[in-house]
Amino acid sequence: MNKLVNKHKVIFVSSAGNNGPALSTVGCPGGTAESLIGVGAYVSPDMMAAEYSMLEKLPGNQYTWSSRGPTTDGSLGVSISAPGGAIAAVPNWTLRGTQLMNGTSMSSPNACGGIALLLSGLKANSIPYSPHSIRRALENTALHIEGLDRLTLGHGLLQVDKAYDFCSEFSSVPERDVRFQVTCSGSKRGIYLRESRQLCKPFSESISVTTNYDEDVANDEKITLNLRLSLISSVSWVTVPDHFVLMNTVRSFIVKVDPRGLSHGVHFAEVSAYDISCPQRGPLFRVPVTVIIPNSVSDADHYVYEMEELKFKPGQVHRSFVHVPEEATWAEFSVSSLEKEVNGRFLLHAIQLSPLSSFKEHEFFQFYTLTPLGEKTLSFAVKGGETLELCTARWWANLGECAIKRSVTFHGVRPSEKSITLQTSKVCRVDVKPALREEELLPAVSLKTHAQPVRPSEFKISALGLRDVLPNGRQIYALTLTYNFHQSKAGEVSPNATYLSDLLYESEYESQLWMIFDSNKRMLGSGDAFPDRYSVKLEKGDYVLKLQVRHDNKDQLEKLKDTIVLIEQKLSPAITLDTHSSRLASMKSGGKFSSCTRGPGARCPVYIMPVADDKIPKAAKPGHILKGTISYVKSETGKKRLQLFQEDINIMSGLQFIVPATANKQNNKAATTKPEEKQFQELTIVNSLCNFQPKQQFEEAMRDLKISWIPKLDDLCLYDELAEQYADHLPLHVARLHFLDNSKDRLQKLPQIIAAAEKVIQMVDRVDLSSYYGMKTDLRPEAATIKSEKDNQKAALVDALCRKGTALADQILTKPTETTLGEETPAVEQDVSSSEDKVETEEVIYDKINETFNELVKWVDMTDSKVLPFYIRRAEALKLYGLALKASMKQNGDATRNRANDDKNIELFEKLGWEHCARSSRESLLVKYPAKYRPF
Repeated sequence: MNKLVNKHKVIFVSSAGNNGPALSTVGCPGGTAESLIGVGAYVSPDMMAAEYSMLEKLPGNQYTWSSRGPTTDGSLGVSISAPGGAIAAVPNWTLRGTQLMNGTSMSSPNACGGIALLLSGLKANSIPYSPHSIRRALENTALHIEGLDRLTLGHGLLQVDKAYDFCSEFSSVPERDVRFQVTCSGSKRGIYLRESRQLCKPFSESISVTTNYDEDVANDEKITLNLRLSLISSVSWVTVPDHFVLMNTVRSFIVKVDPRGLSHGVHFAEVSAYDISCPQRGPLFRVPVTVIIPNSVSDADHYVYEMEELKFKPGQVHRSFVHVPEEATWAEFSVSSLEKEVNGRFLLHAIQLSPLSSFKEHEFFQFYTLTPLGEKTLSFAVKGGETLELCTARWWANLGECAIKRSVTFHGVRPSEKSITLQTSKVCRVDVKPALREEELLPAVSLKTHAQPVRPSEFKISALGLRDVLPNGRQIYALTLTYNFHQSKAGEVSPNATYLSDLLYESEYESQLWMIFDSNKRMLGSGDAFPDRYSVKLEKGDYVLKLQVRHDNKDQLEKLKDTIVLIEQKLSPAITLDTHSSRLASMKSGGKFSSCTRGPGARCPVYIMPVADDKIPKAAKPGHILKGTISYVKSETGKKRLQLFQEDINIMSGLQFIVPATANKQNNKAATTKPEEKQFQELTIVNSLCNFQPKQQFEEAMRDLKISWIPKLDDLCLYDELAEQYADHLPLHVARLHFLDNSKDRLQKLPQIIAAAEKVIQMVDRVDLSSYYGMKTDLRPEAATIKSEKDNQKAALVDALCRKGTALADQILTKPTETTLGEETPAVEQDVSSSEDKVETEEVIYDKINETFNELVKWVDMTDSKVLPFYIRRAEALKLYGLALKASMKQNGDATRNRANDDKNIELFEKLGWEHCARSSRESLLVKYPAKYRPF
């Protein structure tokens, strides 16, 4: 983005962000890219009256949620501000023409439109400019609003007319095309002192200033550049040299900051460089300096920080800064209203900063409403040894004044392990130590998420189109990774490419996008780099996930070709684990951990039991991960606090369990066998060993293998061969039935299918089978073998009844239709019979269908997916099209949805005369069954 501005002369305007009101909440790219113009959101009195219809016309203010500076590297962050709300046009699908909208995504277009007017005027009058001169003009002419500080408003409100006058007057200044790059040590863009360790003595910083020209600027212009500057500090506690001469090279000067003696709170200063020959041009460059002086708490204060009572006006923001005690892990913020009649709508925004981390990783944000004389307590995690900002803000549109009283109490519980990985069959010990005060401990362990690691099944790197070629000819490439996964039960899933997640503008890669498709290539959901924002509800079945990442270097993409994606799904219910106070108690599975109170420094061991095999979800396979949390305190406010830190969660530590290999159920069963049953089993094993015939087992295995191939062959020769030797073997005749029913000319073989099904039905002793399933418990030693045999017989019986019934129904549904006039009916050898005989024949078929149906309902429920095809065909044959449609739609709702199911629904709609439903279903086929995957 900087290159787009600095090299290609594009004026880039971006939003500052909607993450305020705490400091250092400016986001990417408006607050992080040096050459971009970051715009905050302002609400004027006229906007309050016209757009928000407020009862009172308040003074102009920054929206409460508008992000504030400085950036973590010291830059101001917010360049200018502009109106951040409007009644704007919206798409027609919303069924309204306009809508009240607000945000910095409204203020930056407003500013962009104003800048466009400015450029239009300059071009019309042939006034030269550059992106850098435009930015200096905007900042030097912006309107300061009384009561709004520089970190909130930036340099001020956009003033197009004054900016035009500025550009017109100073169009020929030598620095018009110069970009002044101001850097401190470590490539920082300003001075930002926030932590107590930085404030104990004066601080000196070397400031480097580099003049940068565009490539097309003449060398003579670079040579003649010689600026005599006056450096002016806006405050007495920042000392700078008086003079500074700058030419076309890098020059440095020292800034000394003495924070000693400053009051508690935030202090902002600027070092401005003015051209001595023309000070009215305003600063050519600035060095922002921000110093935060935190309060401290100690044991003498009982680690409680009391804030002064304040009467808040609408939109008023008050910041308190506290140095968090080193051993603190969470804080409780208490607030109470001192008003007897006024309701107050407030928000608490708590921020701590860590190097190379987004402010969101250390953030707590919550709205709350105080009723008259009401109270509220909020809890959140903190990081010991760092400065905490407690920003209390009154909502800008909440009228009236409201006095409140606030305090924050720090607590500390330190576990010996920050994150825990549970091992199979091993009790995990964690030592917990209250740090600041006496705490009541009651550990609670919960596994809440099932994460399935999936490797890509294929990858493809391809060059993108002409729209993805950068101006200098650099080609953008896309890596597309394909993942296949199975969803064992319905639920919401969130894909997480952990290597790339939670990075956007600051990522080395661009355009991290994913899409999930069902087995029919229909897209079900999509998401990007933030897995916690997206979830897709999936039914049971197989799915495909496609992930695309882009870069202009193919070698960088090659590194990601084996990227693993976690398919995360919440466990319902969550798995809770027992905890004990001693190793002996955990071994005895005795009393669980009961609440106990420990003083500061006293260690309390906690023994966490492993996950029992029966608690592991069936969908969790070896290598999968179960993730959750463990809390140590009994305090409900401590447990319910929102998650704050990823790397240092101490009240609620990270917890995960890697699923082991599946336990041997046979061994588990043997361990619980009663003595008399064990004696029977041993006798059975001895008999089986005595009767062990390897040759016989080989012949049976060969027989079963040949039978499995019968439905796959083109004829029944193999069946005829086996039937001579195994005429009474049920699976052999089932295989013949499947061969006939799956053949391409099935409709010509309906009588053979019916006969084959009847053969299978006759071979099953239904009386014996019903007697077995009517038995409550089978205590015979060979009960498991008998159960397997009976289940196979029942499955064969149900299968044969369904196929027989379907074939009978097809005889009705596929009867020849009357020929049209002029068509010749081909000569077919057939029995000559009267129409009465034909009707009688159909009646017989109907009777057989109903007979088959009545037999089938004895063995299986009619809603079973295996029975639905016969149920549908029977209803069609009986012309009960509504009943057929109901069953067909249920079949279509299963995970085995396919095109044939929807075609059947359309056919039934037409038979019912529901043309509108048929038309709607037909039009949806292209959406449900696309020819190919949707491209990125």
